[in-house]
Amino acid sequence: MNAVIAADFQQPEAGELQEIRPGVLWLRMPLPFALDHINLYLLREAQGWAVVDCGLYNPETVEIWSRLVAEALDGLPLTRVIVTHSHVDHIGAAGWLCQTFDLPLFISSAEFSHIRAFMQGEYDPQALETFYLRLGMEPELIGGLLKMFSGMRNLISDLPQGFHSLEHDMSLQIGGQHWQVIHSRGHTICHSSLYNPEEKILISGDQVLPRISSNVSVGHQAPDANPLQCWLEALHQLKQLPADTLTLPAHNFPFLGLHKRLDELIRGHQDDLTKIAGLCQEPLTVMALAEKVYQRELGLLDKLLACGETLAHLNFLQAEGRVRQSADAESPFLFSAV
Repeated sequence: MNAVIAADFQQPEAGELQEIRPGVLWLRMPLPFALDHINLYLLREAQGWAVVDCGLYNPETVEIWSRLVAEALDGLPLTRVIVTHSHVDHIGAAGWLCQTFDLPLFISSAEFSHIRAFMQGEYDPQALETFYLRLGMEPELIGGLLKMFSGMRNLISDLPQGFHSLEHDMSLQIGGQHWQVIHSRGHTICHSSLYNPEEKILISGDQVLPRISSNVSVGHQAPDANPLQCWLEALHQLKQLPADTLTLPAHNFPFLGLHKRLDELIRGHQDDLTKIAGLCQEPLTVMALAEKVYQRELGLLDKLLACGETLAHLNFLQAEGRVRQSADAESPFLFSAV
């Protein structure tokens, strides 16, 4: 049962704005995916509006931003672009916004380096293919994933050479108010949320969502990583914020009940850990386990996310001594209960 309470705001139509508080606007930007939207936010400054997250770089997003700047912001310009993390729906249009409106970019250094390397092609398709084979994926699925990654770069505009680094616990002054930067690891390498202690508002990005749980995955760069441990620690860290914090997430809707939602997310992963450990009575590949955990029809991207998250849970269980991994240097990973 979901414990959050939807905040009493009218949900904006796609491409439209809704005022949350004076000086805080909610923009619902459409996405051409199963998750069909992303929530972006604009914060009033003395000279205009700061943007928090950007949407994809595609003709629809460009048209919406151009129209809003021309018609819907009281004639005031955009002042800066703040990006919570480097996933394509959050950073895609950032470079275009910065170039078109001459704006500075604010993002954590780790996220900037990560997306810059991706945009410059500093990844090895052969390493990806090898990793996916070791997860137990079929060659046809792997080919589709490699093609998807290649196409994804077209949804991200070229980033500026320079940026302002968001550091954990730093304070951004926006519109005469202070927004504290909170770094979290697990969903990405260094996700930035923004918290306003005066108004008790948290712009949570993908770190806390009211209806779905953000993906926590292991990637090919560090197949032994334990991002779930980082993710759970980050959720506990956010419980230091007031229970009546108004949370503005990147998907679904603004909500109240932050602590209850954090507890739900933690319990959900604990339940998944128990389930996955129970499935490991015989040695199984990551792909085979993912299909048992996610018992529904999965699309191409869903299969990747399911495998990545299943491996994250397996690595957590392995760190606790509850499962073991066996494989030679080239065979698929096999996990079994200890």
